[in-house]
Amino acid sequence: MKIMCDTNVILDVLLEREPFVEDSYKLLKLCEEHKIESFVSASSVTDIFYLVRKYTHSTELAYKAVGKLLEFLCLLRLKFF
Repeated sequence: MKIMCDTNVILDVLLEREPFVEDSYKLLKLCEEHKIESFVSASSVTDIFYLVRKYTHSTELAYKAVGKLLEFLCLLRLKFF
């Protein structure tokens, strides 16, 4: 199965946003275990970095979060031509 991970699913886990954190965590865990082939858009990655840095006030934490995500989420490359 292939899925496109929405920015909000990832942010639910990283920022522990209720009421979706538990379900979002389960989904990302399946992605991390490579039970689901998962993709994320490049714009989602930059949005995630920005929002994690904004809400945690930590650039280092934002880099770590994005780095960890890119270990198991494939960056989606769109071809227009």
